[in-house]
Amino acid sequence: MSGERFTSQTASAVLVQDGTDEFGNPAFGSTPATSFPNEIFASIGKTGWAYSAWLQDEWQLMPDLTVNYGARFDAVSQFVVGSQISPRLNSVWQATPTTVFHAGYARLFTPPPFQEGPAENLAQLNDSMAPA
Repeated sequence: MSGERFTSQTASAVLVQDGTDEFGNPAFGSTPATSFPNEIFASIGKTGWAYSAWLQDEWQLMPDLTVNYGARFDAVSQFVVGSQISPRLNSVWQATPTTVFHAGYARLFTPPPFQEGPAENLAQLNDSMAPA
């Protein structure tokens, strides 16, 4: 089990869209009333958790052939919540005293980085682009 703390404090200055130009592109701050930026502050703190457990075993089929197998369970509870069981299977064959072949399969669980932050921070900017 591991925990990670994420904090973010964001200050944004945005101009209100107050019309469009002759080509239909948005215009910002083109009048005295809209030429001063609006400030939007976003602050968040969250602790995210990751949990893992695994089982593995090794089986020697012949003196020169060994099979390793197992499974790992991962779960996260951060800005996203998810879990996965990841199997793995590997074999090791010692063809000669100086030559060893390895072959295997494993599935990897990779949650998104915790530092990406929540969608709520971007949602605060939604109304900042509305025409005056």
